[in-house]
Amino acid sequence: MIFCDGAKPGAEARVAETRRAARALAPAHARIVERDHNLGLAKSMRTGVTSLCDEFGRAIILEDDLEVSSTFLGFMAAALDRYADEPRVMQISGYMFPVEIPGPDDALFVPLISCWGWGVWQRSWQKLGSGGALYDRLVTDKSLRRKFDLDGAFPYFDMLAKQHRGEIDSWGIGWYVDVFSADGIVLYPRRSLVANRGHDGTGAHGEQSSPFESVAHEDLPSRLPPAAVDETQLRQLREFIRDRQRGGLRVRAGRLLHALLGAR
Repeated sequence: MIFCDGAKPGAEARVAETRRAARALAPAHARIVERDHNLGLAKSMRTGVTSLCDEFGRAIILEDDLEVSSTFLGFMAAALDRYADEPRVMQISGYMFPVEIPGPDDALFVPLISCWGWGVWQRSWQKLGSGGALYDRLVTDKSLRRKFDLDGAFPYFDMLAKQHRGEIDSWGIGWYVDVFSADGIVLYPRRSLVANRGHDGTGAHGEQSSPFESVAHEDLPSRLPPAAVDETQLRQLREFIRDRQRGGLRVRAGRLLHALLGAR
């Protein structure tokens, strides 16, 4: 299915052009949902994924600026099958940060969601909105807030506070709250199977390059790990994100992590 949100004022012509391209390129069996009104990123994503999960029990989600490898769907399908009955596993990511993290398997678990090519089951998506009470705890509990911020690697709580104040429109930060509240984990391939091609300056974030950009590798991850976080691997990922927060990359990395969590 292809979901096309309604146009914001002034964007009618571009949305119409995009819809024409979607109709022309979609396979004959595709269903195209064209919204009459602009729902906004968060509501559009939530309603679309919910409808897919209600119908099929699971969903694989891609935004229009993503390029995927030929192995992406194979990995997603295999992982969705493998961890279907693992309640702690709440999402599968096709994207991976551009960092080398050694390990015996072709994938690893991280307690952090991704929005750049991902899959989910109805059983986990049903937890959407379940972590709403966490915000007040994060406000007062510094140690919990530091854990939420990946041990201080990135100020995710600041992003959550902006969402709470209505300054950004993000479905991803709310989903991260839900996953965090449930002590959930997300499977990532060791090398990314997704490349974001939206960094040409025309997107919502205006970026022309990304410190988190990865190549869509043609690997097919086959050695999948048990459903647990390797603390050494997590520490290496935290250090990578923290490094991108230092120096001149801080502002740009922050904007791109906003994109990684589906914020506008």
